Formats: sequence, structure tokens, C-alpha cells
Amino acid sequence: MQADATPAWASEETVQVAQCQKYLIWLILMQLISLFLAFLTAAGGQGGPGSQAVVGGVALLIMVARVVISVLSIYGVYKLARSLRKGALAVLYAVAMLLPLIGLIVLLVLNSEATRVLQGNGIRVGLMGANPEDLERVKSQVGVMPDAR
Repeated sequence: MQADATPAWASEETVQVAQCQKYLIWLILMQLISLFLAFLTAAGGQGGPGSQAVVGGVALLIMVARVVISVLSIYGVYKLARSLRKGALAVLYAVAMLLPLIGLIVLLVLNSEATRVLQGNGIRVGLMGANPEDLERVKSQVGVMPDAR
């Protein structure tokens, strides 16, 4: 029996946690890149009228991309929370993502818990999520097809 009295994690659940965590980490990276690009376009609109129109169009595309990434992040938080057995709290976590500072705290808490679950099941976790070799080993144990490369 585990020290925290949490039921053991099945291999399928562990794989799902790893996949949801990796999905969310990539979305966070995309959010950071889009934020950086938004700052660049805001600083780049100092030229003539033609360049301002181009910068305005690029800024609009970046804004749309940021909205899409935010919606996907809310969905990713919901999926990760569900895979971490949070039940009805998953919806609360997803709604909390709409609040800037609270959303960051939610990301940190869920990522920390996902890392704890994965490490507790023998999967090494790095900056970009679960170690691919460990994940492939677990997938082969449960009959989940490895990612096509």
C-alpha cells in the first residue's frame, strides 16, 4: 500500500497522464512563443503606413493563435486533471485557467502532481515531460501502440 493511500495506478492511466502532461507542456511552450512574437510585433510597428498594415495583420494572426492556444490549454488542463483522477475538480481547474495568476498556479500544481505520479510509476520526467524510452516501455507492457516515427 502506498503512503498516501492512493490506489495504485494502472499502466494505461500512467501512459495517459504522461501524454496529457506532454500535450500541456507543448501548449505552454507555444504560449510563450506567441507572447514573445506579440511583443515583437508591438515593437515593430514604428515604420511607415505600409509596414504598419503588415505588422497589424501579423498581430491579428498572433492574437488569434493565442486565443486558440488558450482554449487548447484549458482543454489540456481538463484532460490532465481527469487523468489524475480529479473528477469534478477537473472542471474547476479548467475554469480557473481563465484567471491569469490562478491559471499559472493550476498549471504548476497539476504538472507537479503528474510528475509525482509518473516518477512513482518508474517513469523518469524531464523538462518536456516523461522520458520517451520509459514511456515506450510502459506502452509495450500494456499493449498500447508506440508512437509512429
